[in-house]
Amino acid sequence: MNGVAMKIKLVAIAIAAVMLSGCVSIPQSIKGTNSAVKNETYSTMYGDFPFYKGREVRIGGRVTNVINNNKETLFEIVTLPLNDSARPEINRNYQGRVMVKANEFIDPISLRGHFVTVVGTVNSIVEGRVGNFDYNFIRLDLIGYQIWKVRDDIMPIGVMDYGFGPYWQNQWGAAYNTYMPGWGWGWYPDETSYQIQKQVIR
Repeated sequence: MNGVAMKIKLVAIAIAAVMLSGCVSIPQSIKGTNSAVKNETYSTMYGDFPFYKGREVRIGGRVTNVINNNKETLFEIVTLPLNDSARPEINRNYQGRVMVKANEFIDPISLRGHFVTVVGTVNSIVEGRVGNFDYNFIRLDLIGYQIWKVRDDIMPIGVMDYGFGPYWQNQWGAAYNTYMPGWGWGWYPDETSYQIQKQVIR
């Protein structure tokens, strides 16, 4: 391998490393105050609450309700699993509900209906209601939070179609197709089909 090729390869490796590190980076606002903080789920914390009480955790999902009191804000999160970047996995099933208390005013319009990730200290289990049902919320004291946006990405679907074209180059096509050698009948990818995939972004 000559010097130019080696330099190109090293640059490509460096770019790939930066892209990969960026994909798994966690925003500073939700890194927490110590390196031990990690992503948790409602069921795990509820199932072993004495262990988690007083601990710093990271959890996220969709905000369904916001209440502003004097110098504090309470907001309810229907939780979702978090990926390695601490972003809610919006195509997964909801898991449970937590109540987050912030010692500050946060405008409800910036939270309600949005996907968020929070870091907070596990405080208590609070009795409440969801519709007509009694529900036990896990209450967190807020340390930091990140509000996410959702972007619609148009993705091609790997759909196959059947017809005459250059994708199907078998012995039948080579032997009998005298007008367009290499062409034949068969299955080939149809690149005109797409789906919308939602992507969580900052």
